[in-house]
Amino acid sequence: MPLALTDPKAVQLIDEIIQGEKRLLLGVVKSMGGMEPPEGAVMNTLPHQLYDVGTLGTIVRMLKLGDGSVRVMVQGLERARLKDIAQGEKWLMAEPEPLQENLLEDSRTEALKRTVIAQFSRVIDIAPYLGAELHEVLAGISEAGKLADFIAANLDLALPAKAELLATDDVTHRLERLADFLVQELQVLEVGRRSRKSEDTARPEPARVRAARAAAGHSSGAGRRGGR
Repeated sequence: MPLALTDPKAVQLIDEIIQGEKRLLLGVVKSMGGMEPPEGAVMNTLPHQLYDVGTLGTIVRMLKLGDGSVRVMVQGLERARLKDIAQGEKWLMAEPEPLQENLLEDSRTEALKRTVIAQFSRVIDIAPYLGAELHEVLAGISEAGKLADFIAANLDLALPAKAELLATDDVTHRLERLADFLVQELQVLEVGRRSRKSEDTARPEPARVRAARAAAGHSSGAGRRGGR
């Protein structure tokens, strides 16, 4: 997951992590007053504003820019419950409690895997915010838990939905909920696609195109008359 950090406190945090074990605990900030938090690092969060489950990650790449900002690539390692959240001297501190996935590999789970793969493949095809290269990544994922996490991370879901999926340790149930969200997303995308097509059809032709077509028709008619 790429992060662009401009807050001096966030940049300082990354500096300290890089000098240490390069691992950090990423929390999810709740919506406040009906407004979702801005994307990226939010450094002025209070403990009660975080969801119970986050992600333990490691920094795999960092780039410092001339304006003092930092670009980092964080790789998620495992989902973790945030325990004993407290305000530290500079930022929030918490103990990660790894979540053990509950997975029963049966025909129901396999059917759900195929369903969400087909659904997300369709989303990739028509969603303007996704790149076609995700098809190749999707084809290389076989584990049910990793499949659910990958799709959830790339899907344009509301924050509560993402937090719900993150906190669901039963993989089969996570796939079920993901399939529900994918149905909703596909409905929204299909409506938008049909709307764009209608607008393109209703849009009048530019005068230059109309003139070119008229000229082509005139030439065609003249040719037919000359042939006779």
